[in-house]
Parts: sequence; structure tokens; C-alpha cells
Amino acid sequence: MRIDLEQVSFAYRRVRVLSDISIGLPDGALGLVIGPNGGGKTTLCKLLSKIVVPTSALRCEVGTPPPILLWQDLQLFPLTVEQNLRIVNPKLVEGLLAEFRLSHRRRQLAEHLSGGEQQRLALARAWASQSKAIIFDEPEKSIDAEAFDLIIDKIANAPGRTQVVVTHDYRVLSALASDHTPDVWLLQPSKAPSNAEDKGPSCLSGPFLLQRILQRPPSRFAAEFVGYENIYGVRAGMLSRLCAGQVGNLGVDDLIPAEHMDSSAQDEDWIVVPSPSISLHHSRVDKSVLVRWVGQQLSPGGHVTAKLEYRTAQTVVRFTKQLASSDSILGCRSPWLTFNPAMCIHLGDK
Repeated sequence: MRIDLEQVSFAYRRVRVLSDISIGLPDGALGLVIGPNGGGKTTLCKLLSKIVVPTSALRCEVGTPPPILLWQDLQLFPLTVEQNLRIVNPKLVEGLLAEFRLSHRRRQLAEHLSGGEQQRLALARAWASQSKAIIFDEPEKSIDAEAFDLIIDKIANAPGRTQVVVTHDYRVLSALASDHTPDVWLLQPSKAPSNAEDKGPSCLSGPFLLQRILQRPPSRFAAEFVGYENIYGVRAGMLSRLCAGQVGNLGVDDLIPAEHMDSSAQDEDWIVVPSPSISLHHSRVDKSVLVRWVGQQLSPGGHVTAKLEYRTAQTVVRFTKQLASSDSILGCRSPWLTFNPAMCIHLGDK
């Protein structure tokens, strides 16, 4: 089943939730949509499964019959495990009970199952429908490790079935990345025109290649989602020089912590400062900064993850830096710190 949405918008009682959403998946493809809580993910799932209709759309084609939606709250029938499957497809009951490891629970009421078992039952019921397309609304929610592994395996090995996985959990992205190279879309609230600090309707950007998300995130949200630390704004005038390769070194005074960034800042105004780009130099006196170690943790690989805090004349800047456990800099009260701009990641770069 092919999914094709172009410039689709949706509003609840005149409050626009989604704005100009475009997403396209060919028949049998797997797509991922990642976004924060409250960003309109469930509404997008309802649109994709035709539970709600767009307020406006240039094109909205999701096939007939529409995709099955695997809800967050599962919506299991108040029946036994076996009856939940039999009511959908009686011919597949025995095979699905075995396949989803529920044979020993066949006569249990669905409400008496554990969270992981309920998720497996919901997935088995979706498989029983033999639908050509399934929409997963946060399939990782409230499940144990065994159920998570099974669900990821089923999603990853469903040839011919079109699937959209909507999530805010990085584990899903990394687990599916091992066997697939799915297209990834970012669903993020925009800034409301009336007040830059308020959330406006969510917009979808992408598709992005998975490796792009992991190696050069296109937005601050994407960078935080995949685990990047040290994300800062850059002072006016410095960003253009940085992008042009005209900056030899960056200093603390060139960077702006998130809480001090203008609320109208765009993704292009941010950079990620990876740990390897940070250089610490022994210095007895540095008049521009006062540094202290906020904390440190020894990792299994013999490295120290150190938290540094620099107090400048303008603000407080905090960094995470990986060091060798034997590095003598840990005993230095006031190191001098610089960043290699060639190793920094400019968000929003194409």
C-alpha cells in the first residue's frame, strides 16, 4: 500500500495542530517519524489511518481499506487472548499464539496480561488482520525488553507491508537502523506567530537518510534525540565566518547556552561541539573564565566523562568532555579551553 500526503493540515476546533504535512512512502516501505511529546504524533497516526480527515490537503492518499493503527493504549477487546485473535481471523489463531509467545496465556483475559504481553497481543491482532499497512503509535511504550525485541523483529521482517513507526524513543531508531535504512521524518512544533515562545502547529521536515540524522542532525531536536551533548548557539557575526572556514579556534565567549538564545532562533543558528573537538590546556591564570568540575563518571572503557562549568562575564557555559582516566588535567584548577571548528557540526546544513 502506498502512502502519499502532500500539504496536509489538521485543526481541532480551529486550533491548528498539524500544518502542511507531506510524507510519501512506496508500497512495502518502512518509514520513521520522530518527534517530542505533545508534538502531534498521535494526530498524524489518526490521519494516516483515516480516523480523522484533514482540515485541508493538496493530496491525501492512504489506500483502501486504510492502514491498521496500533494505538498507544492498545484498545484490546475485554475478552481472552484467544478470543481477541479469533474475532479478527479465526484461521490464524494457533499460529499467531505460538509466533507471539502467547500460547500459555490463551485463556487469560487481556486485561490480566502484563504490559509486554498486552503489546504482543495487540501486535498479533494487527498481524491477524493481514493488513497491507500498519501505523505504529509509539510501539515501545510500557513494554519489557523481551516484548521490545519481538516487536522490533516483526517490524523489521515484514516484507511487502507498508509501515510507519511514530516514536520519540531513540532505541527504536537505533534498533531498526541495524537492518534497514528507512527514511526518517521530524515532526516538530513551530513557533506561534503571535508569541515566539508559544508552540504553533507541528510541521514535518524530511525525509532524511538515517545516517544523516545520526551523523549530521538537521535540527537541535534531532541532535538531542540521538544523544548529542554540547549544543550551543553562536554569536552574531561568528556563524558566517565559522561556516566559511574562517575561524581558527572557537572560545567560550563565542558560544551561547540554549537558555540565553533568542526564542526566534532557527536550527541554522546552532552548532554541536563534539567532545573530541574540545581542547583543554594547562593554564595557571585565565582572567576571562572561572572553571569548576561539576562532576565526573568513569566509563567501562577507561574514560572519564567530565562535566565542566565555565563562568564568563556574560553567562555560564557547561560542557561534557571525555578524557582519559589518567589525564592530569583533572587536577588542574583553571584550564584554558578552545574548540576546533572543523569538528563542530553546524545544524541545519544540507
